[in-house]
Amino acid sequence: MFSTRFHYIICWLFVINLMHCMVMPLRLYGQQPNGRVTITSEPSGLPVYVDDRLIGQTPVENYALSIGSHCIRVERPAGVVWDVLDWQWDGTVPSDETIRVHAVFTGPVILMSNPFDAEVYMNGHPMGTTPLRLSNLAPGQYTVSLRKRG
Repeated sequence: MFSTRFHYIICWLFVINLMHCMVMPLRLYGQQPNGRVTITSEPSGLPVYVDDRLIGQTPVENYALSIGSHCIRVERPAGVVWDVLDWQWDGTVPSDETIRVHAVFTGPVILMSNPFDAEVYMNGHPMGTTPLRLSNLAPGQYTVSLRKRG
């Protein structure tokens, strides 16, 4: 009777241990599940920071990150005008997937008019009056209109 009960307990311990290993296979060995990120930029060769830690220069290929929220920042190119900001991506890295991000730096757009002080609208939204300098616009097409009474 003792051997049957002992065998029964050993079998249950084995099943429980097996279930625990299936639920948390990587944490059992001190590892975290990872996602991956590939970071490119235009121009290339720019410093890349993940959560304020320098990880290299663009392009960065298949960099392993723990799953969850991260901040990726690509430093602006040297010598650009003062109002071009560093490029930043705040997002979530999923498990066993590769996130691809591409940092594009654009110069400012300067709008002038004659006569000056015309109202500037971009895609129907008021942006200010001329002369107007717009920085860090995402690449793409915009509808720009200028309005002035008289």
